[in-house]
Amino acid sequence: MSSVFRNLLVFVTIGMTFTLFYLWKDAQVGLDELHEKLDIQRRGFEEKLGESRSSLEKTAKESSQMKAAKEEEIENMKSNADDLERRLNAVQHERDEESTKCKDEIDSLNADKAVLVERVRGLEDEMKATKSSANANAKIAGDKEALLFFG
Repeated sequence: MSSVFRNLLVFVTIGMTFTLFYLWKDAQVGLDELHEKLDIQRRGFEEKLGESRSSLEKTAKESSQMKAAKEEEIENMKSNADDLERRLNAVQHERDEESTKCKDEIDSLNADKAVLVERVRGLEDEMKATKSSANANAKIAGDKEALLFFG
């Protein structure tokens, strides 16, 4: 029985060895498949990461370009505002000068008006004096004629 037992033990050991070998082989195939799937996923993730990085760099570049464009636009708006303010100040200065000239002309015209009013009054007084002297002369001439007529 001992040789039967020993043969059985050898047979079981060889069977177990073959079983373990096939299990190990299946496990190795499963691990290889798992490694291949992980490699495929890793490559996919690396591609996505590369795309994300390039997209992020592109977005950052576009953002910096947009920022530069906005800053340039802001500078242009500031310079336009400064130009408009200078032009407004120039127009206001011209308007103030014209207003001063107009006020001076108005003052001059008012002074001339006052002189003309005085001259008109003087002329009216002269006309009144002339009328009264003309009336007096006419009266004198009428009296002279009456005297000559009478006698």
